[in-house]
Amino acid sequence: MALNWRALTVEYHLRCLAARPESLLEEAHHESPPLRFRIAWALGAIGPGAGAALHELVRLAEDEESPIRATAAWALGRLGAGGKAAVPSLLSLLTDPAEEVRNAAASALEAIDPELEFEFDWEAE
Repeated sequence: MALNWRALTVEYHLRCLAARPESLLEEAHHESPPLRFRIAWALGAIGPGAGAALHELVRLAEDEESPIRATAAWALGRLGAGGKAAVPSLLSLLTDPAEEVRNAAASALEAIDPELEFEFDWEAE
């Protein structure tokens, strides 16, 4: 069985970052897509307590990698009402070429403001 050194390196890096949560924000610009993905996921897992990361999550929602954009959109939704400043960014993601990103953005918008009215076709391709 071959070891996936890249995955192990990313995992080690995340464990080091967990000791200093503020360093997650510093590493959100890292060149490694798996690390950026996991940072977005970690911030989403924190939920409303990650409000200080809103601007970094918006930036990650514009990443070139669709799994990172989708995860950042999900994480923004996990901020709840604290994510209202991200609504314009999430609205723009409703037209993203990747279905997973569009769906995550729509779910995030509903989580941030259930009263917000926007058009989205869950069945669209």
